[in-house]
Amino acid sequence: MASPVKSLCIVVPKAEGESVRKKLLDMDNLRKDLIVDRDESNVFFPIFKKMDLGYDVKEMDFKEAGVVVRSYIDVIDIPEELRPLLPTSFDIVGEIAVIRIPDDLKDHSSAIGNAILEANKPIRTVVSDEGVMGEHRLRKIEVIAGENNTTTVHKEYGLSFSVDLSKAYFSPRLATERRRVAQKVQEGENIIDMFCGVGPFSIMIAKNVSPVSIFGIDSNPYAIKSFMDNIRLNHVENVVPIQGDVRDMLGSLEPADRIIMDLPHRSFEFFEGALGALKEKGIVHYYEILTEVAARDRENELSATARNLGRDMEIEEQRVVRRYSPTQCHFAFDIKVS
Repeated sequence: MASPVKSLCIVVPKAEGESVRKKLLDMDNLRKDLIVDRDESNVFFPIFKKMDLGYDVKEMDFKEAGVVVRSYIDVIDIPEELRPLLPTSFDIVGEIAVIRIPDDLKDHSSAIGNAILEANKPIRTVVSDEGVMGEHRLRKIEVIAGENNTTTVHKEYGLSFSVDLSKAYFSPRLATERRRVAQKVQEGENIIDMFCGVGPFSIMIAKNVSPVSIFGIDSNPYAIKSFMDNIRLNHVENVVPIQGDVRDMLGSLEPADRIIMDLPHRSFEFFEGALGALKEKGIVHYYEILTEVAARDRENELSATARNLGRDMEIEEQRVVRRYSPTQCHFAFDIKVS
């Protein structure tokens, strides 16, 4: 089972839960990536930021709102002693289910895939996920059931993203985070998306805030091609895809008001370059997969890097985007630099 994720939450009496839920949705302050909790008297709504609605706010553990797949577990034909090992959730990207299968169940991959297809009619392909590898952050995937096709169109918050999961990285679990960042952007900002992939951060921002100028950089030529397709698909303007090594490209761009750094296994090695690409004052949205202890150490290392360049920085917010493994989380740091 996935480990819990800590989040701020608002504590609401059950009788008032539905009205408060609607308010939180209207204010875009309800975390949809986490499951609302309850006890005998109260409802606990996970939220992005503290707010005063007249109720208590505290931090507590929540379960991630993955796709619950008990129905596939009900229909699968597998030895009874192996049932406790079956994954309890999977990701859906468009019409493709992406599931991590434990080693002890590898021989039953086809049965798992076919059961998912049977229990989830909109899904047309099931792939096993062996992790992200290589310079271009590609998933090592294998089709285990359904159509032999890894290309799909994924929809989130009214946007559409075309992607071949075998050729470019895309995670549906970052949808809420992309929305959160887009809501922080102000009109007229110049933004650099340093590891843009097929463009979900950039396009989400461009669709929600205008006018802005966004430059998305990625070394993966297929990702940039898909990014260009997605710009047309979503009818956005002022977004410029750039294919190449980000270290070579930053110096040719105008200094940015805001930089997005979602390269979670390697972000720190590019942080100094990001600081050099900022205006005198700016914001960096920095992402990294770390243990909780390593996250505290990383705060000090980020500050030291900024000081060495003669910059001041303040971490305005640090939050867990998602649980990555039993010991590691995908952390987000909102860093204010001056």
